[in-house]
Amino acid sequence: MPVFRSVAFHVVAATGALSLLFGGHSAATPSKASVGHMTLALAPQLDAAGHPTGIDVHYQFTPSTPGQVLRLKLDTLEPMLARDTDVVSGLRVRDDRGVLPLDGPRMEKSSDGSFEVWSTTREAAGTIEVSYQMPVARPITPKRGPHFDLQAAGGGLSGGFKGFLLYPDVGGKPIDTSIRWTLPGGQRAISSLGDGTLSGQWNQDVMFNAIFLAGPITEVQGHGDAPFIAYALGLDAGKLASLEAWTEKAYDVERKAFKVTARKPYRLLVRVYDGGPIFSGRSTDDGFMLYMPPGLDVERTDLHQTLAHEMVHSLVGNLDDAPGEQGDWYTEGVADYFSVVLPFEAKLYTAEEYRTLVDSLAARYYTNRLRLADNASLDTLMWSGRNAWMVPYARGALYLADLDARLRARAAGQSALNLVNEMSRRIRQGAPQTNDTWQAVLQERVGTWAVDRWHAMMKGELLMPAPGTFGPCLTGIRRNVRVFDLGFARPVRLTQGETIGGVVNGSNAWKAGLRDGDVLRASVDINPLAESFTDPITLAVRRDGANQEVTYDPSDGSVAGMAWEFARPAVSGTCGRPN
Repeated sequence: MPVFRSVAFHVVAATGALSLLFGGHSAATPSKASVGHMTLALAPQLDAAGHPTGIDVHYQFTPSTPGQVLRLKLDTLEPMLARDTDVVSGLRVRDDRGVLPLDGPRMEKSSDGSFEVWSTTREAAGTIEVSYQMPVARPITPKRGPHFDLQAAGGGLSGGFKGFLLYPDVGGKPIDTSIRWTLPGGQRAISSLGDGTLSGQWNQDVMFNAIFLAGPITEVQGHGDAPFIAYALGLDAGKLASLEAWTEKAYDVERKAFKVTARKPYRLLVRVYDGGPIFSGRSTDDGFMLYMPPGLDVERTDLHQTLAHEMVHSLVGNLDDAPGEQGDWYTEGVADYFSVVLPFEAKLYTAEEYRTLVDSLAARYYTNRLRLADNASLDTLMWSGRNAWMVPYARGALYLADLDARLRARAAGQSALNLVNEMSRRIRQGAPQTNDTWQAVLQERVGTWAVDRWHAMMKGELLMPAPGTFGPCLTGIRRNVRVFDLGFARPVRLTQGETIGGVVNGSNAWKAGLRDGDVLRASVDINPLAESFTDPITLAVRRDGANQEVTYDPSDGSVAGMAWEFARPAVSGTCGRPN
């Protein structure tokens, strides 16, 4: 996606999936379900040179039931992100009786996440006015996960509403909400909720999971059957057009595969700034946001796969009600698997690009020290190391590829795609977004053998996919592989200016000459290294005033694994898997 590179990191896509599958949450007329009305006014804070430094937030909230203590919630963004500069300042709250004194903030955790909570020390009377400022987050954040933090990009602001919104706690019920932006001349605001000034009936989940761009936005309109629009801050129109063209084609393929009817325009939002070398995406309602560092090649295959990955999140039901990270094997595995196979079947990847993507999935799994971790343990392990987050992504994708091959071999009349579409259908009808629903689908549609194999995967049993996995174009080869290991403990993110520490005596890094105290002269994207069986790493460092480059093999040991090779000489566009 999270992805660090590909992830939807998907903490968010449930709202997007439900929006597109179940009719969305566009502007609505007030109803009895609403618990009040909010008028939200947003404006960028600008420095003397006109560069955005934060956001001014002001809103009026009139609850349907007056005379209650008001609670205001701010998402801490943990565990995947950590707030640093992006903290509330200048908070002022008033009601019809004057200043509303506040107690807090206090930390509260629930199944919905981690929050800072302020509470009024008396009951609120009438209309409540809330105002505060939120500075932008540092471009290089203390932790990097899904891109919903508030950032300055391309002369504007971007991120998720949860990055800045201090929201009334009304128990998840909807509020009739109007949103108005005040922007410099020639600028505009685009969000997953709509364009510019807008109104609707939205609850906390929808508001927090909304994404936006506000500033001098570049726009490229799509040309397909379904409405598709790309917007960007910091990317020129030519590169945005290239991104839009590929993404719109992939959207058409995925939308039809997952049997989704387009009801609203689908939006690709792109923000470009110097936030580190690892590009990433975040899916939400009827679209997704892509982060790119400046100068990135927009024709890269792994970038295309990230675009396809994020779209999957917004088109299928996901296991977002599973505890912690325990649904990520499905949520992220489905996105990783279908973002590889569906575009290939539509000839959006060449045969060589397809083989490379499949082999990258394999490397992310087999070379990972945590590949045998049981699914429940990922709650604590997933964010514990450089590539720990990759386990549910790659394992889930390989599991689905293996399941698909076994279903074809048994002529079961089912496919992984059929089963995922059945999951979305059940979720649409109210089934829990949990592992229990997947087990029920397997049992009813396939049988006990499939349930048993799924349980083995969830317990951490090593996956060795069946012949025919990933189609006739490729052949899986069993072989021993080395485990990804940089050979030093610090830093976790290889960012320019960080100091190397904890170099392991005798490791490949140590043998190549890396030492504690070396300072990185350039950032390094480790994702391609963790997705390769063989690629070396080169670190540009400075030691005692002298520049050096250290190159070595970032792996160690030997474990059982698999890699995929062409089954025969392949010609681009002629080798795919049967439907």
